[in-house]
Amino acid sequence: MNSSMTPKWARIFSQICRRTAGAGALSVLPGLACAAVIIQNVTVVDTLTGDETPNMSIVIEGNLIAAVSPSDKTTGAASDVIIDGSGLFAVPGYNDMHSHALTSGDSATNLRVMLANGVTGYRQMSSAAELLAGFGDKRGVAEGPDLLALSGAILTGGNVRTPEQAVEEIAAQKAAGADFIKILVENPQVFVAALDAAEALEIPIAGHFPPSVSAETAAAHGMDTMEHLGPRESLLLSASSQEDELRTLIANAPPPPPPSAPPTPAFYERLIANPIPSTSPQQFASMFAMADSYDTDKAATLARMLKEHNVWQVPTLIRLRTMNHGDDPHYSEDPNLVFVTDEQRALWQSIAAGFAASLPEGAKVELDRMYDAQMKLTLQMAQEGVPMLAGSDYGGQWLVPGFSLHQEFAELAKAGLTPLQILQMTTLNAGQFLDRDMGQIAAGMAADLVLLSADPLADVANLNQIEGVVESGTYLDRAALDALLVH
Repeated sequence: MNSSMTPKWARIFSQICRRTAGAGALSVLPGLACAAVIIQNVTVVDTLTGDETPNMSIVIEGNLIAAVSPSDKTTGAASDVIIDGSGLFAVPGYNDMHSHALTSGDSATNLRVMLANGVTGYRQMSSAAELLAGFGDKRGVAEGPDLLALSGAILTGGNVRTPEQAVEEIAAQKAAGADFIKILVENPQVFVAALDAAEALEIPIAGHFPPSVSAETAAAHGMDTMEHLGPRESLLLSASSQEDELRTLIANAPPPPPPSAPPTPAFYERLIANPIPSTSPQQFASMFAMADSYDTDKAATLARMLKEHNVWQVPTLIRLRTMNHGDDPHYSEDPNLVFVTDEQRALWQSIAAGFAASLPEGAKVELDRMYDAQMKLTLQMAQEGVPMLAGSDYGGQWLVPGFSLHQEFAELAKAGLTPLQILQMTTLNAGQFLDRDMGQIAAGMAADLVLLSADPLADVANLNQIEGVVESGTYLDRAALDALLVH
């Protein structure tokens, strides 16, 4: 066989080899061994150091990188699949570390659009017993991006009302095969009990923490990841010059009045899509106080504490921004909305129609000021070495799978993070967080790669200049990626 194949045949051949290798097959045709895939003459980006080494070859065997060496010193067999990487930059595949791809919209469409955007792995932040049972040991080997971690059902005030219920539910989810616990509990006693239970059972716990629980308390009780910077004012409270006064107000605030009727499924759909229109006047006041009381010194102390306790942060800035801009035509007229379902678009447009009327006077300006504080905190945490991951929170209003992760890259850059820091959040850091051999281009690492036509360390926008993707050893050229985006 000729050592140089067209991209189409290279893709077909690598897929055949990948599928037969798992069954122990040694060949796909009589006398033809499964070949290595070799990407030649490419510039390899080291996500650990930021070094860029040109004229390198990446040898892929099955779903692993077998070797990385100078192209003039790399030899292959006649049957090897050769991909010309001249003028291209190779980085590890992107990982969306906060997604609801399996439970929002159409999961099959979500996964193919994510892959077309260079996403080769994702962390699923919501689940149910049937979803856990359905995936079983298939994680990481199905077509499309790898399912890297899967939660059980989200812990809320609806399914865990007491500390005892929280302990029982966490034990049940671990027994059912959940990789981690997702928590959105407002009651501080139940919340802390859940953290303690997860730590005792040695299962990671991630999610939101309420303003009634400090970041210091959550960290001390073993919270593993904080999503969305709290969200809202939760993390910012520890960076506020008015922290003591605000915490006193929160502790003494009367409970909200009970709803006049039981919440409907439609209410919860709207709340999940965008909680801002359902925010109480009291919480708006607390949120807006954050915009005026951000304290750089306190934020630095907070960041050092989070680093000391190894509490990972998934800022999802694009989610925070789209929540605050629920009626912004920039999002509502996004042509990429063709990749979400008609039902999702209709819900989001309905929220947009009543968005302005749901906010107090001056709220839009104050929400933007609070977002500025959240961006400042994100930058300070990055500068202090707090471990961080990139996630989009697809499932929320105006977020499109795959594309929203690139929007997250852009927001992180606006916050002041460097292109290398952002690349690390979606590659190297994901591997370190999950303790998996991924996120670097080196022998023994997962064969998940993105080939870019422009230098990703010169401009974060270049992370979107995708010419090819290798997902678990399967090569997809630009034409194949475009085919995934056919609506």
